[in-house]
Amino acid sequence: MNHQDTGAGETLRRPRMSPASAAYRLTKQYSDGVKAASTIAPKTQELVKVRASQINGCAFCLDMHAREALELGEDPRRLYARVRGHYSEEQYLDLLLLIGVINVWNRLSVALHSTPPVRNDKE
Repeated sequence: MNHQDTGAGETLRRPRMSPASAAYRLTKQYSDGVKAASTIAPKTQELVKVRASQINGCAFCLDMHAREALELGEDPRRLYARVRGHYSEEQYLDLLLLIGVINVWNRLSVALHSTPPVRNDKE
């Protein structure tokens, strides 16, 4: 558990996501499965996760997916404007599932006050 000072002399305990949790493992399996089975290109998947994380106010996921996009050679500032015109019905459904998965992670991270890790300049 993390502890957070409320400013009123009391400390709140806040839970962290734990890989030891059965529900966490199932969510991770679902997330990995959607990613692996998706017809959406990996670079585009990361761009979608970046944008959803921006909208959802999740700094932790925004940081993680911006870095993953960069590692794939993608500029996280580039997003697709007219999604329906670019994708087949199957790809559109895959995109919606991908958005649903990142929304779950964003909601968990925001509720648990997850913060991006401190990195040195070499990462």
